[in-house]
Amino acid sequence: MEILNINEISTLSIKVTEEITKKSLHNFLKTSIKNSNSYFSKNTYYYFYYNSNTLTYEIILYEKLSQKATLEPFLITQKLNQNDEVIKIFLVNDYFIVSKNTKLLILKKVNSIDEEEISLYVNQMYKIEEFEIIEITQDYLDSLAQEKCLFLNDGFYPLHPKKSFFVFSIFATASLFVLLFMIYSMYYKVEYINTTKPIKEIVHKTSTEGTINKTIELFKYIKLNHITIDKVIYSNKKIKTILYHKKKSQLLSFANSYKKNFRIKFLKFNEIQRMYTMEITIEY
Repeated sequence: MEILNINEISTLSIKVTEEITKKSLHNFLKTSIKNSNSYFSKNTYYYFYYNSNTLTYEIILYEKLSQKATLEPFLITQKLNQNDEVIKIFLVNDYFIVSKNTKLLILKKVNSIDEEEISLYVNQMYKIEEFEIIEITQDYLDSLAQEKCLFLNDGFYPLHPKKSFFVFSIFATASLFVLLFMIYSMYYKVEYINTTKPIKEIVHKTSTEGTINKTIELFKYIKLNHITIDKVIYSNKKIKTILYHKKKSQLLSFANSYKKNFRIKFLKFNEIQRMYTMEITIEY
């Protein structure tokens, strides 16, 4: 575990006239950080707390160079805070922490640790009147470094979000449009249906209602007479298909029902399937 001390952490206070809406909050915080004198890079992460008493956003910045990096101030609050309503001030060498429950509210660097001065400062600057002061010794900090602690990353946000998901989203969206275009083109130009079982019902969209009705009737007839379809191709108002049935007479009866605009390409016995095969074209 790598512990980042106060010298590797930056803080920033931003005064506002009112609380920023959730929709605009992170854009506001990122812009404020980038316009400040604080150091930032592509690895910068930030944490924030809104103090409604002073209308101030307290921001903490650090460089996330390792997944195992732990911020010392947050490690202290995680280890020592309890889920109560008492506001605690932790005095640590050259900084102090104001926290409540397990949430860090304020982190401030100072030149010296003086309880009276810090109490007055917190009261006047942050309008906090009741709190408990706890002094953290160097020995305790050293002992923390020896423990295997889990650093909770909740509440930390990247200043520059990773672009991999954004790039993936663009790629996925573009692929979806291409796929939809291909489906659209195939649906309105050529449709292929492969099956080895009797078809229940297939409806091809055509340019007129009459064509649709005729096509529906065609496949109803095929279904009722238990004729098997091997392949259907619809193009330019023509249906091309191969039909199978155990009886030649059944196929001829079907052909006789659709004499108009009906053409048989071949009718023969299929030795493999042990059925009669008829390839036809119907033009509307």
